Amino acid sequence: MDRSQALDAKPIAAPVLAREPLDGGGQRITVSYSPPRWQQWLLRVPDNCSKKFELDSFGVEMLELCDGKRSVRAIIKEFAKRHRLEAHEARKAVITFVRTLIAKGVLLMAIKAAGGKAK
Repeated sequence: MDRSQALDAKPIAAPVLAREPLDGGGQRITVSYSPPRWQQWLLRVPDNCSKKFELDSFGVEMLELCDGKRSVRAIIKEFAKRHRLEAHEARKAVITFVRTLIAKGVLLMAIKAAGGKAK
């Protein structure tokens, strides 16, 4: 995937099962998680688990923007506008957030295939 495709991808948040408010506008969220097959088999981990994450107020805001309808590019633009940031500042913040939550299994990315349909 090249840079343009990555910016056109649409992040989708995993289903949030619970939200607990934290000081400063943050939240502790509980999301549904499916561990890899090898963990299910080797460690006898159930196929449906949950994970908890703590997000600050910016994290909560960005997670809500990851609705599967907006592209990363659109999220960057919206975040820059809301917080009066330069485009490169917003880009760095949003991309770092998206990468982190993908690695943790909280976000998935919908990308367009060559035929134009999302994967």
